[in-house]
Amino acid sequence: MGRRTKAIFEDSEGWHHRFRREVTNLVDEDIFKPLFSADTGAPNAPIRILVAMMALKEGLGISDEHLYEEARFNALTRSALGLVNSDDEVPVESTYYLLRQKIVEYEEISGKNLLEEAFEQITKGQCHEYGVSGKRIRMDSKLLGSNIGWYSRYGIVHETIRKYCTANGIQELEGDKEEREQLAAVLKEKAEAVTYRNTKEEVERRLEGLGAVIQRLLGAYGAEGNKEYGLLKRVFEEQYEVVGGPGGGKKKKVKVREKTEITGKSVQNPHDPDSEYRDKGGNKVKGYSINVTETCDEGKLNLIVGVQTEGCGTADVEYLQEGLQKAQEAVTDKIEEVYTDGAYHSPENQEYCKEHGIDWTLRGIQGKPSKYDLSFDEEGNMVVVNKESGERLEARRAKSRNPEAPERWVIKDGENKPIYFERKDVETCALRKRLGEIPKERQDIRNNVEATVFQVGYHYRGDKSQYRGLMKHLMWSVSRCMWVNFRRIQLWCMRKAGKKEDGGADIPKESLVFNFLRRFLRRYRHIFNPPMFAA
Repeated sequence: MGRRTKAIFEDSEGWHHRFRREVTNLVDEDIFKPLFSADTGAPNAPIRILVAMMALKEGLGISDEHLYEEARFNALTRSALGLVNSDDEVPVESTYYLLRQKIVEYEEISGKNLLEEAFEQITKGQCHEYGVSGKRIRMDSKLLGSNIGWYSRYGIVHETIRKYCTANGIQELEGDKEEREQLAAVLKEKAEAVTYRNTKEEVERRLEGLGAVIQRLLGAYGAEGNKEYGLLKRVFEEQYEVVGGPGGGKKKKVKVREKTEITGKSVQNPHDPDSEYRDKGGNKVKGYSINVTETCDEGKLNLIVGVQTEGCGTADVEYLQEGLQKAQEAVTDKIEEVYTDGAYHSPENQEYCKEHGIDWTLRGIQGKPSKYDLSFDEEGNMVVVNKESGERLEARRAKSRNPEAPERWVIKDGENKPIYFERKDVETCALRKRLGEIPKERQDIRNNVEATVFQVGYHYRGDKSQYRGLMKHLMWSVSRCMWVNFRRIQLWCMRKAGKKEDGGADIPKESLVFNFLRRFLRRYRHIFNPPMFAA
């Protein structure tokens, strides 16, 4: 290497050295022991390098082919992975893919994500090393579209049958002639061709008839424990119902369920049965949702201390408690404040924060504000005021036949029907008042988490990811968070050392002023040197 090149390569704050220290060398290989046994033997490559390669791939947003090219021929990438000698071999592709496959299979059996455990351990070590306080926590979520096609109800049923028959080598159906012809038509062409060629009424009739075909397939060829059988059975139960039978005097019949009975957690595509549907403010997504939890202490290094990945049918309100628990395990101090938007609010989450002494700052609360101002007086009686008229209404305790039911109060406002309130309604009203008094600077603390969510999904383009399946999306999100934390630590250390972001030499204070003036004059040179006076 030349003198300048060698100085850059050997700089201790270079990204490759920092990545090796903060990611590669911190991977605890003992976490992955359950993937290997005495029969299969140990892996033929260090697991820390394989995990670091996953983080590097998602961090740079490159393909597997590009990753291996970098790992073999880029000196900085090799240094980041700990391949410090020119003859150190990169783990072969099959070893890399096998580890990923084993992680997915182990999660399906045990419910444990080993890559997530490795990330949590790495992050906990980083928090303690750099004194990441964690007194302040904020979180936000993002919807991820899966790499699948959008199917109608008919398309879901049609393609599920094709997938099941292909996997089990079924080419025809014995018995009823009409059902046999329907199955043959399904196996002959894809769902898109059927919906394109037929009218809406014809497609609906076909959908109705395929229910009996699935029922016959499940009875004739099904076997419990078969993965494809389970998917076919799930689609049948979600899209159809069996009516009639004993007691009703009619023969059992398979009927298509009403659209209102189909939930967003139903199968959206048989090629990715984990994906779910959600319409979030007009943003319609079939895929997944990630929730990012990070520290936000002023003037200190802040890291992502938790990431949760679920089907996009999971509401934000379900993330809060688990996110806070994971964050508390990683940070050094007790969590005192948490900042979220209104989608995370629920009475249960509100009670959880109160029990743990956490001051919860919300951007707002979902739902329309009540027209009534609710409170309790000193004697414990409910005070109800109509905010529109200013009239105070009499509230009396409502009687209940169920002694375990929550206490309620009832009012009558004009000729309207009786209106009932519970204690939680009073608490919600008080919370709305408190949120309205929060200064703007405190509300802006939560807004900055949106930049973190943007960074995590930086290479996520076209409203679709390149993966299918919940586990693969979870591995992606963990790898991205691992990379974002590494970059934050790198930039934090460089600023403290007074170095450039590219790992260059120290920056003298007088040079900062000179560089600012030079950039200023270059940007506004048209003012100081107009074209007419250029000569």
